[in-house]
Amino acid sequence: MNRLIWGTLLTLVCVLSAGFAVEIAQADKPDDWVNVVVLDGPQSLTVEKGSILRVTGSTPSGGIIQTSISGRGKLHRQTRLSTYRDGHPMIGALMMEFEIEATDPGELTILVSKQTFDRTLKPTVEKYVVTVK
Repeated sequence: MNRLIWGTLLTLVCVLSAGFAVEIAQADKPDDWVNVVVLDGPQSLTVEKGSILRVTGSTPSGGIIQTSISGRGKLHRQTRLSTYRDGHPMIGALMMEFEIEATDPGELTILVSKQTFDRTLKPTVEKYVVTVK
């Protein structure tokens, strides 16, 4: 009789533990996936509505990087990137990353302007034309 009770308790503990493990695994799964398209250099392309377009700009230290968005999208996130080597920040370049969400079907234009520390020079502008479907 004692063995039956202990066997039943052990089975119950194993079943509850397995159910808890499945619950933890499901909690770690993302609810929805996001399609991120990394744009490397000015170009034209087509993406799905809801996609995130990632554009990176770099200029020498002291420069300015800006973006302007027109059409069927909005700025989702703007990030300043820092590079570390051997635990120390590397100096020299300013790097910015822009994530733009393709919100509605139509055309989306992204301009990335890079101005060096020498303000007498004209800024470099990269143009991305995206069709959102």
